[in-house]
Amino acid sequence: MSQERPLNSNDVERRLQFIINEARQEYPIYDQTVRYAFRVVTNFYSIGKDGGSSAVYKGARYRSQAAHDLIRSGNWKGKLLNEHQEPLKAVWDWICAEKGSVTATQIEERLKRWPMVVLTREENNALDSNEVDPIARYKNILVLYRRDNGEWIPRSL
Repeated sequence: MSQERPLNSNDVERRLQFIINEARQEYPIYDQTVRYAFRVVTNFYSIGKDGGSSAVYKGARYRSQAAHDLIRSGNWKGKLLNEHQEPLKAVWDWICAEKGSVTATQIEERLKRWPMVVLTREENNALDSNEVDPIARYKNILVLYRRDNGEWIPRSL
C-alpha cells in the first residue's frame, strides 16, 4: 500500500537513477516522464520538496531583482517563471553523451551548481534560447540569493 509522505533524498536518488537508466538505452527518449522527473528533482534541490510553481516562486533561494520586486509587491501572479539556469535538455544531452559513466551524485552536483531562478516572463523571453552556458545566458540579469537569515544579496556567478 502506498503512503503519502514528503519527498526525501532517497526518492530523489531513485528519480535520478530513472533518468540515468533511460539515458543508457539504445534510443533514449527525452519525453514528459524524463522531463517531469528532472523537474521534481530540481524542485527538491530548490525548495527542499516537490511543489508547484507558486511554492517554488516563494521558496526558491534565487530570484532576479525584477522577480523579487514583483513578489514583494504581491502583484506577481501570471508574471513569473521558474527557469533552469542550465537548460535541462543540456543536462540530459550530457548524461546521454556519457552513457554509463554519469552517477546520480554527478547529476546532483551539476543541477545544484546551476539551480532554478525565478524570473519575470519578460526576462525569460529575453534569454538566448540557443545558449546553454549559464554565465552567458544570465549576463544581463541581476540574480539575488537568499541567505539563511532571509537577507537577499546579489549572486556572483
